[in-house]
This record gives sequence, C-alpha cells and structure tokens, in this order.
Amino acid sequence: MPHPGPARGRARRVGPGWLAPLVDPPGPRVPGRILHPDLLPADPSACAIAVPARDEVRVIGLCIDALRRAADAVAFPVSITIACDACADGTADAARDAAADDARITVIEGDWHSAGGARAAAAADALAAWTDLADPHTTWLLSTDADSVVPPSWIAAVAAVAADGADALAGIVELRRDDDWTPELARVFASSYPLEATTHRHVHAANLAVRRTAYDSVGGFHPIEVGEDHDLWRRLQSGGFTCLPSVTWRVATSARTAGRAPAGFAATLARRLGRAARTGTAGR
Repeated sequence: MPHPGPARGRARRVGPGWLAPLVDPPGPRVPGRILHPDLLPADPSACAIAVPARDEVRVIGLCIDALRRAADAVAFPVSITIACDACADGTADAARDAAADDARITVIEGDWHSAGGARAAAAADALAAWTDLADPHTTWLLSTDADSVVPPSWIAAVAAVAADGADALAGIVELRRDDDWTPELARVFASSYPLEATTHRHVHAANLAVRRTAYDSVGGFHPIEVGEDHDLWRRLQSGGFTCLPSVTWRVATSARTAGRAPAGFAATLARRLGRAARTGTAGR
C-alpha cells in the first residue's frame, strides 16, 4: 500500500512516483559505493521542501510546476511549503492557483521581511507534515527559491547521497534563459563562477538539502536578511556533519540583476557585470 501521506487536514495526492520502479536516480553520487534500489524507500523516507517568495507573481507558477514534476518522480512522500513574505503583487493567490488541488503543497503568508525568516517558516511548516509519520534521520529538507526551476530529477538525486550517509548537499546554479538573460551576462557569470571537476565552494539556498536531524541539531535557518544558506552550512560543518558539494546537482535560477534580497544572488550578478564593464572584459 502507498504511504498514507502527512496528516494536514486531508489525504495528500499520491503521484505516479509511487508506481515507478526503484532504480538508481540520476544526480550526485558518493564515490566508491554502489547504491542498491532497496535502500531508496528507507532514506529518504520523506522529503520537505521550503520555498520563500517575495513578489514573485510572474514566476511562482514555473517554480511550483517544476517542483510538482520532481515530486512525482520519487517513491517517497513529499511536502512543499511556499512562504509568501509581505507580498504585494498577488504571489500567494498565484501560488495557490498553481498548486491547484495538489495536497502536497501549502501556501503560507507572513511579514518576515527577510529571506532567512521566510525560509525558516517554510521549512518549519513543510517539516511539520512528517513529525509523527517519518523517521527524522531519514527525513530530508530541501530548499529552493521562487525564481528558480528545479529539474525533474532534483529530489531523486538526494536519495543517492542520503543512502551513502551524507547529511547535507550543496548544489550549484545556472542562469535561466529568461527575459533578463543576455549572452554578455552569461559570459560574465561563467567566468566568475569557479567550479572544479568534482567539487565547488558555493552555497545556494536555491539548491540545498539537509537531513532533518542535522538541520534541527544546528538550529535550522536563522531569520536573517541575507546569507542564511552560508550561515547554515557553516554551522553544519562546525557540527561535524558530512556536508557534500556537488557539481552535477543543478538548479536554473533567474538571470535578473535586481532581486529581492539586498545582497543576494541578483546583487552579486549586478556587481560582477558592473566590474566586467569597468574593466572591459564583459564582452570577452
């Protein structure tokens, strides 16, 4: 029988992932270990996804559609919470419309006025779905952003590192070819975003995963204005948890240079583009 889903007022819809064969998912792997399919249902046993949103009415539907496809691709239950932070453009209504009758998705609203606060609230709500139904050690929290689009294999990829004992996974981002994308911006981003063959030093809340036990142990996301991802990652590392970077676990994020957080990813893009223009390297 399929998992009954979290108790949140009504039964959650069981996606086609329940009937999918248990095969090794695509994505990052820990070297030296062959993943057996029988391990997949046990770890993760459940997945919670946190998505903060601030005035993202234009893109929230794309984000939710992608998350639904990724949730449909796994054989364990998934809860998704969109935390709409002081939105003035109808983001919450658009999110509810995109979620339609999908009981895996919850939309909450608040006035956190910070990426860290909204992300922490979304995480708490999504994780609450599994408090009495899933082993905390095999429950995973994934984080992304409302202006980002995850691939269909995004959640399934976490199972590969989970079964090998990892406690946290930091992926990378690439620019979406949206209305803000330009070849010049793409060149600047590629030249200032260092990657090694199998690792990297980036931490993005738009593409982050952590075991619930590890997340709870270090106090979760802190309600800070910006940098909640790096802050959490540092505490996980200091706590002795196994934190893995992956160059194959990727999310496409907005190419805009005017974002919501004052020192977030968009601001970083703008700064790098301006530096390239001043030094005459933008077109190279």
